[in-house]
Amino acid sequence: MATISISRIPVTVDNGKQSVRIQLANVTYTVGLLYSRRNEAWYVSLTHVATGTAVISSVRASVFVGLTAFTRSPYAPDGELVLIHNSGLRVDAGLADLGRTHSLIFIPNNQT
Repeated sequence: MATISISRIPVTVDNGKQSVRIQLANVTYTVGLLYSRRNEAWYVSLTHVATGTAVISSVRASVFVGLTAFTRSPYAPDGELVLIHNSGLRVDAGLADLGRTHSLIFIPNNQT
């Protein structure tokens, strides 16, 4: 049976904006989170800290959609950032939902 190692990104967003430094697959990144009141949606940016290179910029965070799936950056993490609803619902996160009813997780590619 395969073991899956999933990391939950620590977010507690009350004001619609947060930046957090994290380790993904042994590489340091900064995750930026910004809520658009006009679109009623969260947007995620990911920056490779050592080079300052943006891996993704302002990608809309939809539940169960890989946020780094389509980047061609050589600095992309070896895995996938995904927004989930903690009870499995397909409902996107509202302003006060990240860290409460929704989580941002990282699933490494090298699962064994």
